[in-house]
Amino acid sequence: MNQDTGILIICIVACFHQASSETRVTGYIGQSVILKSGVDPSWKLERVQWSIYTNTTYIAIFENGKVETRSSRYKGRLSLNESSGDLEIKELKADDGMRYTVSLLSTTYKQQDNHISLTVLEQLRKPDIVVLYETLVKEDCIIALKCSSSKNNNILSWTPANESSLPFVSGKISSNVSELWMHFTPNRKVTFTCTATDGQRSASEQITVQCQEETLKTTPQPGCPTVMPAPCERYCHGIVASLVLLAFVIAIASFKGETDTLSTPLLWGARRRTHVLR
Repeated sequence: MNQDTGILIICIVACFHQASSETRVTGYIGQSVILKSGVDPSWKLERVQWSIYTNTTYIAIFENGKVETRSSRYKGRLSLNESSGDLEIKELKADDGMRYTVSLLSTTYKQQDNHISLTVLEQLRKPDIVVLYETLVKEDCIIALKCSSSKNNNILSWTPANESSLPFVSGKISSNVSELWMHFTPNRKVTFTCTATDGQRSASEQITVQCQEETLKTTPQPGCPTVMPAPCERYCHGIVASLVLLAFVIAIASFKGETDTLSTPLLWGARRRTHVLR
């Protein structure tokens, strides 16, 4: 009885070990993925056989010093490493996601079978960036950007390119929208990157903006007369810019109860990333 119990325990442990040895890999549509064979590094491989489905449909084989791919569904997309036994699948498709089996045979006739479960996901789409507002107030260029993701609940973040001292403030407006406000000296090009991530995947989009002093000085702003004396024009532009900034602060503050994801406080002078470019 004790002997039978011992055999049963050994069988259970062996089954558990076999199940836990399966490797899980994630790939993305249109990209490449490498399925590791899991071979012992000390082995010199005599034969490698990659197969799919329960009826053992071979898709790539290394034998007698030659590599052969057999499945038409992977035509031109498979690359087998004869030294490591690893299999690369290029230009992934959604239906490539399945369980793969690799059978290994060493030159000393040691054998090993490993299983790899491949999950194929759609790539995360790049976010969209648009310019919401731009104006020139005296010697200050004020620009607002909006970054939108195609999916809700993605994390959106802004990063200035080589502009670590540029003052800006950003905030989450909704589950898939983030806005950014910045000010800098005119006639200077500034580049920002917006990145969307869902925890596993990420995608970025970039935009370069510039206030052209000659153009924007003659561009009438909402609520301003088309022709006015220069002092009045500057006064009006200052009012408009102040109102727009105030509206943005109020809009962000209204979402503060729902989310606390602002990258900086919504005050230009308090704990913001501010080093004025001159």
